Amino acid sequence: MRKFKFERLLQVLLALCLIVGVYYVWDEYIREPIHLKTSIESPDNKFMAYIYEKKGGTPTYHLSIIEKEQRLGNRDGNAVISYREFEVEWVKPGEVKVTFFTEPDQKEMIKNMDEIRDVTVTYSNLPPK
Repeated sequence: MRKFKFERLLQVLLALCLIVGVYYVWDEYIREPIHLKTSIESPDNKFMAYIYEKKGGTPTYHLSIIEKEQRLGNRDGNAVISYREFEVEWVKPGEVKVTFFTEPDQKEMIKNMDEIRDVTVTYSNLPPK
């Protein structure tokens, strides 16, 4: 009887691990795949700035700033999410500048942080909040 309970518990744990693993793969790679537009290394070689597009329904454009050795995931380091395209340049180590191709209005901005991971994010043509 005791062996049966242990085997059953082991089966349940393995099933849970499988479910969590499948969800992780689905969330990271299948649900809304990212389309990398560009990646720019910081002047001090500590960070990478990634600009990518997600095409889940209405396209959105993302800026993720992560440590250089970190793998880009689906949500890692999102500093900017917008319905408008933009470009990025490193002004100096620890500061990145975002310039939109056309000036967005505030409704087109999903997320715009001023700092992430000790990196200051400045904007050249963003309307006031």
